[in-house]
Amino acid sequence: MRAVGEGSARSHGDTNAMLIHFASHALNEFWALFCLGTPMWLPAPGGEVEMLNLQQYINTMLPSVFGPYRVGFSVDGTRKTGDVMCAARNLVGILMDAALWSDVFPGIVGSASASRIIVAPGSASSSSQNGTLLLMDADLRVLSPRVPIRKVKFVRQCQEVQPGKWAVVDVSVDGVLSVPPAHITCRLRPSGCLIEERNDSFCKVTWIMNMEYNDANVFPLYHPLLRSGKALGACRWLVSLQRYCEHLDILHTYTVPALSNTGDITPIVRKNIFEVAHRMTKSLYEVMCVPWSQPWRTYNEWSSECGIGVKRFKVVARILTFSAGSGAPREQAAGAIVLRASTPIWFPGIPAQQVFGYLCDEKRRGEWDSLANDAPVLQEVCFATGKLPGNAVSVLRTAASDGTKGKLILQEVCADTSCMVLAYSTLDEQSLQHAMNNGGTASLSLLPSGLVILPDCASPVSAACSSSAAVNAGCFVSAIYQTQLNVQPPEELFFEDARNNAGNLLCRVISKIKDAVHANFAVHAA
Repeated sequence: MRAVGEGSARSHGDTNAMLIHFASHALNEFWALFCLGTPMWLPAPGGEVEMLNLQQYINTMLPSVFGPYRVGFSVDGTRKTGDVMCAARNLVGILMDAALWSDVFPGIVGSASASRIIVAPGSASSSSQNGTLLLMDADLRVLSPRVPIRKVKFVRQCQEVQPGKWAVVDVSVDGVLSVPPAHITCRLRPSGCLIEERNDSFCKVTWIMNMEYNDANVFPLYHPLLRSGKALGACRWLVSLQRYCEHLDILHTYTVPALSNTGDITPIVRKNIFEVAHRMTKSLYEVMCVPWSQPWRTYNEWSSECGIGVKRFKVVARILTFSAGSGAPREQAAGAIVLRASTPIWFPGIPAQQVFGYLCDEKRRGEWDSLANDAPVLQEVCFATGKLPGNAVSVLRTAASDGTKGKLILQEVCADTSCMVLAYSTLDEQSLQHAMNNGGTASLSLLPSGLVILPDCASPVSAACSSSAAVNAGCFVSAIYQTQLNVQPPEELFFEDARNNAGNLLCRVISKIKDAVHANFAVHAA
């Protein structure tokens, strides 16, 4: 990534001028969308987010340099305002750093890079960010194995529109720079956030998302979620940012809200635990969303269905071998053989919070988690990481029937109104102690399992249920189980047993959830 200087400006001059022109129009449209109220923006059911009135937008904003909406594409047009525990300039710095941006939003941004920095003529220096443009590429993801990653190429502009008010605005440049319009599957119309400085430690943020995308390859059950703002819309971005800033504040606070007796744990050890947990959860996101066709993966696949009739659901288990020198995940050495099983399930009429509450109940952990072996888990360390109940990093220990110490489990729970995640991994006690005492956590190898719960945002009556079963909106539960297989050389009989075991474990998880929340249906969401 480099700034465009005098010499490079001659070679990129036309492109830079075009991007500056494009970004200027995007900023004007974004500002108009920020200032307008009804009828441009209408309250969504429940009032959690505002929805863009598409007809009003077309009548008011079009024609424009961005062209009309694409025929056959769906639109996510949402707006949400809230307070964020962060200084405005610090937040601007986060958004204008591609690597930091993807780290702050790991549940949304799979990868991000900035290939060019442009400082618009007449703007302040690039160090102040005012007037700076970034040409960026990003993979945007929904935490479900059944929603494809969206690749976007866009220009991001930062502008102080009024004293103490910063606009960070994105607009896609696909079709303008290189990719033919016919091949575009996702496009950002002017979107982003307006950040308003306050006199306290907070800033006011208004997030606007205006995205059009082709959902032809998305399973229809997920369409209401994608159009609600809770998948990749304004609600998802803003609540994720609020939770991250709360987490950051707690991490740098000497007195940490402890949910259990943490003994003599020092701030450094606490910080190390947070870092390891964050890395583990990011790894789970990658597992949940990355395509199975990656070149560094080879696999055998096994699938089976559990249950009877409308209660049947499918579990897929795969054997993956990671090869050297081909971009394998950081957590896996070349030659490692990993068993991975997954299943996405839809629970019509069962709120996400109900499933989340059951999974976080340590007294009932043994019902669904094979590591606990039908027994409660004991909480050795637990730190809150946010204001919403349940957000925490914990070190748990399984209870052993013979009185000996059970297994250690590192767990992170991340919850907001748009998504709930429970990520966990077994830990080797000696390795953990060494890492904590010496301050080095990079050597800890984690292979996370976990569950992601998303609201389905469906209408109160579901066509998948019987005519008499009018239910409230439900949720999607995606479960991932991973374990490393220590078998050399590979033996097909061993693999078959391992796949069957993994499939049965996930069938048990889903069955226990269904029974615990009194669900009438557990529908395979794929």
